[in-house]
Amino acid sequence: MTTTDGTFLVTHGDDDSPVWREVTTGQVYTISDSPTVSTYEILRATLTADPPLEVTWSVQSVGQRWTVSIETTDETPPEAAQSIAADLEMGALERHTPDTDDEVHILAVPTDQHEAAIADIREDEETYARAARLGATRVKISTGDDYLCVQYCSD
Repeated sequence: MTTTDGTFLVTHGDDDSPVWREVTTGQVYTISDSPTVSTYEILRATLTADPPLEVTWSVQSVGQRWTVSIETTDETPPEAAQSIAADLEMGALERHTPDTDDEVHILAVPTDQHEAAIADIREDEETYARAARLGATRVKISTGDDYLCVQYCSD
């Protein structure tokens, strides 16, 4: 029997056939006996393939479970983000890892497009998958002149 351990993002949380995606490999699993879950919930779990075809999976154990909050803040972005943003071409993205467990993404976006870009970040499944890979519980978005700062926080 095939078994897999991993960190999973619930991409579809319906009761009949929830779908989980392992955030490191991208492998997608249809779960046959899921605990009650919500879309974008994150679980560290062990799954076992259901015989005989092994196309659906059963949950053997669930370790940690969490959700990620995404918040927009009026706080000034960190000084390092401001410095990085000053050198970015419009449309570019730069990753920065400060001396903490957090990861920061600085995106050069025209100020008049901030609202749309923030909405895209909030709705993007990859935002949640990245947070899961990083062990983040919170994503904090702040803005500066012609850039966004997206912090993945593991607090």
